[in-house]
Amino acid sequence: MKKRLIKVLAVTAGVLVLLAAYYFFVRFTGKRIPCVFEALTHLKCPGCGSTRAVMAYSRLDFAEGFRFNYLLPFEAAYVIAACADAGRSFVRYGKAQKKNAGMPLWVHIAALAVILGWWIVRNILKV
Repeated sequence: MKKRLIKVLAVTAGVLVLLAAYYFFVRFTGKRIPCVFEALTHLKCPGCGSTRAVMAYSRLDFAEGFRFNYLLPFEAAYVIAACADAGRSFVRYGKAQKKNAGMPLWVHIAALAVILGWWIVRNILKV
């Protein structure tokens, strides 16, 4: 169990280092990874504007960050909770299990419905 905890912590640290590196890259160069979906379809995906929103939040400009992607706080909270749940399950059982998982299935379905709804609304209203 201790080895599994170390693996989860190592993966988490690696992801945080990559996110920090991307943040500083964007902050100092002004360049960011373009949205492939938007480039191909000319429609915004549910995550479009997230990089600009995170940059605004880092300046404590919450109104501007919210304007770039209204759903980002919800998406971030859901992803963090799902990853924490998978990590807990891996440490406890040796794999990310569907059985005995902390988050019930309806939470995942509701999150998917909200994200898909946002995707549709933002392209109809051009938000």
